[in-house]
Amino acid sequence: MRILRFITAAALGLGLAVTVLGPAGPAQAAYPACNDHTVEVWGIYERPGGTAGYKVNIPSAGGNIDCTLRSGAHNWSVVMLQIALNDCFNAGLDVDGQYGPRTRDVVTWFQAVKGLTVDGVYGPQTRTLMLWGFRFPGTPVDERPFACRYHWNP
Repeated sequence: MRILRFITAAALGLGLAVTVLGPAGPAQAAYPACNDHTVEVWGIYERPGGTAGYKVNIPSAGGNIDCTLRSGAHNWSVVMLQIALNDCFNAGLDVDGQYGPRTRDVVTWFQAVKGLTVDGVYGPQTRTLMLWGFRFPGTPVDERPFACRYHWNP
């Protein structure tokens, strides 16, 4: 009988924890956290007078672009996300590599505008619809990109 009471109490406690904390959503549970490794994507841009190469850095977890960034993250992937949000959405974020309340709020706004699940977490669905500032090689990151475009899987 004591074991049954313990199991019942444990189950109720677990149920309360899931109710209060909420279950981990797919974006949180299925993908690794983005880290200091970013993926550099190159492409060719056709322009008057010829073609030119361009590049963009996409947040990744050791080369896997299906990763997440959330409040509390502090790394190079956050820097790349903040630059893209400033470049393409005039977010006005400090580019400090901290996924703080302002970065979360801009990601939340972006998710709402694009009709995504609004959780403030940058993940694969957010990345798929994200615009990234494309720059020609050698262009400093503090200069405006020549275009904001969708990223495709390399």
